[in-house]
Amino acid sequence: MSDMTQGGGIIEAAANGGFPLSPQQRRLWALHQADPAAPWRAQMMVRLNGDLDAARLRAAIGGVVARYEVLRTSFPCPPGMKEPIQVVGGPDFLWEHTSAPSGLSAAEREAWIESLWHGGAAVPPDLERGPVLAASLVTLEPSLHLLSLRLPALCADAASLVRLASEVAEAYASVSDAGAEEPLQYADLASWQNELLDSGEEGRAYWRRLEIGPSLAFALPFQAAGSRTGHAPRLAALPLSADLAGALAQRAEVLGAPLPSLLLAGWLALLSRLSGEREIAVGVAFDGRSYDGLAEALGPLARYLPLPMACDPDQAFSRLVAEVQRQVGELYERQEFFCWEDLPGVGSLAAGYTAAFDFTELPPRRDAADLGLTLERLSAGHERAGLRLSWTCREGALRGELHYDEAALERADALRIGSQLATLLAGAAAAPETPLARLPVLTPDERRWLLFDLNDTARLLPEDPVYRLFEVWADRTPEATALVFEEERLTFAEVEERSNQLAHHLRVLGVKSEVSVALLLPRSHQMVVAILAVLKAGGCYVPLDPGYPAERLRMMLDDSGVRVLVARGGLAFAAEPGGLAIVHLDEAATALAAEPVASPRNGATAENLAYIVYTSGSTGRPKGVMVA
Repeated sequence: MSDMTQGGGIIEAAANGGFPLSPQQRRLWALHQADPAAPWRAQMMVRLNGDLDAARLRAAIGGVVARYEVLRTSFPCPPGMKEPIQVVGGPDFLWEHTSAPSGLSAAEREAWIESLWHGGAAVPPDLERGPVLAASLVTLEPSLHLLSLRLPALCADAASLVRLASEVAEAYASVSDAGAEEPLQYADLASWQNELLDSGEEGRAYWRRLEIGPSLAFALPFQAAGSRTGHAPRLAALPLSADLAGALAQRAEVLGAPLPSLLLAGWLALLSRLSGEREIAVGVAFDGRSYDGLAEALGPLARYLPLPMACDPDQAFSRLVAEVQRQVGELYERQEFFCWEDLPGVGSLAAGYTAAFDFTELPPRRDAADLGLTLERLSAGHERAGLRLSWTCREGALRGELHYDEAALERADALRIGSQLATLLAGAAAAPETPLARLPVLTPDERRWLLFDLNDTARLLPEDPVYRLFEVWADRTPEATALVFEEERLTFAEVEERSNQLAHHLRVLGVKSEVSVALLLPRSHQMVVAILAVLKAGGCYVPLDPGYPAERLRMMLDDSGVRVLVARGGLAFAAEPGGLAIVHLDEAATALAAEPVASPRNGATAENLAYIVYTSGSTGRPKGVMVA
């Protein structure tokens, strides 16, 4: 261990028998304090094929724990201190060996393994007292096992898990680790990182100059307003075929860019399209191991750094890949000097990123004694993000996962985003010179839904005319309010009675199927009653606005072949038009009251004309549109 003798925090930590946190651990501790229920964990699952000696495996893990102090470090918070300290304990770890349920089908066993993976992530370690490492061995078959290793994120990141898997394999293969070189301990690295950050004014100035606050705050795609608070991370697998994975790797090679840069460019392009923002910033994971000798170190060295990017809709995808590659290289050189406090204009966004990205290269299968070890999957949550795209790759085989915050995004929408990303990447791999705005994002199912399913609005019309439907409802709820105009209210029974009486009167005047009746009425309860009456008589109505010029009204009357005119008060004509039977509703009130209240039988069907409505005539003579 290092000689901890400098700085107030170091002295306090040493006085309490421990060591100060690293910058990454402080960030994680702040996230943990803000949301203790969130699974700030690092975990991996290793597939073991062959003749396994479980006792030997347990001893191998114990040897690795004894070798690396960070695997047995707890985090008590002494009285009077605002943050915990690192305290190295004995080489203890939690061990469990079980067997999978018998009689499961292949699909059922995969589902059970999936639940095992998520269930393990939900078990919180004892941060204050330890042990912090939990190892679970599950026997699937006599020669097939799964080993899960779980640690708090305060103790490991993704690169640590990869290294830990290798260390376990080496320890299992070796009878003894005598003569092995003493590894670099994380407490030493924490001290070095704190000193580097304190003295790296030039590096920290780079982050202070960035103006990325607004570009960090874009809305998540499909995020509903008023999302729940808290942080509830969930996982959705990304649909990615082996053919597409191969095409992406080949395209990255042709463009002269690393595969992660191409995948990150696709993520940025999709987020820009879905959010409508040209300037966006996402958190990109860097492993924190840019210095010599750190590649084999265990412990949380990784950071998610903000990558601001301008996504011009007219920009070719290949140009975006090149720009991503350039900026990622620039951030790589300054990763040790990043801290949230140096970002100007971020404010509450220090709670995390809207979207994030990480990529981890998994090692090939490792043989140890009579056992084959394959690191199947890993996950390391050490930053908060509403939507994190996580990639793992082994010998060209890509696996993508979307880690989404259920407090902000529904699962169905997360799955949709994953499908859209796969669609966009396929388009980009096939035609990298395509402008960002023209890259495909709709899956075939979405395209079919938008173009056909959503527009499939055809419905069978009821066989009865509309006035018959009104009669049925009036019979069901006669006393319910049917019509309100200003201070007057009419029940269904009253509307039905008045419209029936007017309908009988119209029948006497010769109204039947296909006979037009003009309604020269202002907006009122009488207009609604008159419409129903015309339909009940079997005719079709022609609405006339009393505010129209007399010339237009005469033209509409002549063109529609109206035989009867229903009006109220004086007519808007210089002289009443001849050849029409006119019903003045105010004058005919007594005659109408004497008509029958039952609905007349007219023989009209739903296929007969219901009304004729006229166009505005702005491009010429108004035209009547006949509607059944």
